[in-house]
Amino acid sequence: MAYFERVRDVVSGPFSPDVIQQRMASGWQMVSIEWRRELPDSEAPPKAGSTKTSLTVCASPMTAGSRRASA
Repeated sequence: MAYFERVRDVVSGPFSPDVIQQRMASGWQMVSIEWRRELPDSEAPPKAGSTKTSLTVCASPMTAGSRRASA
């Protein structure tokens, strides 16, 4: 079984392609790039509490664990 080491770099300024080249030269493989942005008010999700949710639970004889007597 192969074992992998993972490192997450937090980028707080301009990013240089030299970082990628240095990592690759050291045997690292890029597996993901994550992006984020601040949403403008027009795209913001609804505030907490304004979303209505419901849950319906139904038990049937087949799922409630009851057994039929065999003849």
